[in-house]
Amino acid sequence: MYSEKEIHPADLSPDSKSIIVYPNPAYNELNLSFPKHENQQVVDILIYNALGGLIMEKTLNVSLRKGQVDISSLQNGVYLLWSVLTSRKN
Repeated sequence: MYSEKEIHPADLSPDSKSIIVYPNPAYNELNLSFPKHENQQVVDILIYNALGGLIMEKTLNVSLRKGQVDISSLQNGVYLLWSVLTSRKN
């Protein structure tokens, strides 16, 4: 979702399967909020550049329901975030 203003979790109404990523645009870090999942314990966050190259990967604990990814090292630009929930332990 693109917006001219910053987006915060209070602005969103996610369904029970959504991972919320904010703010948009982001400058130094991305915040993530996870729905409650009974079987999934970790989420792999993969960030790709506009050319499809994997530039960052991080594993977060879903049971905490929140996480952060430091993106301060990334240049300004458009990036794609892919998230994969799994049942393995972190």
